[in-house]
Amino acid sequence: MGETFRGDVAQKVGEALLSVAGRRGRRPKTEARQAREDRLQQLKNQEAADAWGGAVPDMSDEDVPEEERIRNQFMSQIVSGWESKRGAEDVRIRASAVSIFAHAVETNPAGMGAKLVSTAVDLSVNILQLERGGETGILRRAAVLLTMSFLRALEKARERRQRLGFGMANPDDLTRILRYVADTDIDGLVKQHALDVLESLENWKAGALLPECAPPRAADGGLTRLVGLSVAPELPSSRGRVKPVIEEVD
Repeated sequence: MGETFRGDVAQKVGEALLSVAGRRGRRPKTEARQAREDRLQQLKNQEAADAWGGAVPDMSDEDVPEEERIRNQFMSQIVSGWESKRGAEDVRIRASAVSIFAHAVETNPAGMGAKLVSTAVDLSVNILQLERGGETGILRRAAVLLTMSFLRALEKARERRQRLGFGMANPDDLTRILRYVADTDIDGLVKQHALDVLESLENWKAGALLPECAPPRAADGGLTRLVGLSVAPELPSSRGRVKPVIEEVD
């Protein structure tokens, strides 16, 4: 949606994404419900086995060709691998929410608003510090890339001289956390992403020290002044001369 992603729609979508991304990793009520459902299914299977006098044969594959049956079993194994741990929020859904929010921030940061962007950066930092397990590596990758999108948004706004209403509050704290992640994380991609963000962060801090000014240019895009030289191109209609006048200055 680009620049049109703003206002009430952007706020509601952003809040929903952060709500999904910030869900806790373990949910006791969901775990208890899943355990009850598994026990009921086991009881049904046991009753069916007792009535049959042994293991209940699978009648569904009788008319299925052998090649298709093998393919179905293979697909079933893949789908079962997509299931999250018992009672835990699916990490991939959370990572997707973080990635979508990161894209929205980089595309149109002003549309998301200062509060949501600040909350998202804080959430990313918390993910990097607290969710350190191997199974949450994909989530940490998304969190690191969100900080990269945040930096890119700030850099684009500075180049365009655009006021976003927010900025980098504690760059030194973010640098410290990213260095810790780059040194200690068990996921290779997370470490590499952290190093990339660190480099971008250092470049951004160096650029923030420079004055926000650009060399003046003529209306046609040419230079109007160089250090040590006075370049004054003349138009043919003004004085009848085509060659520019260049004066050396000591």
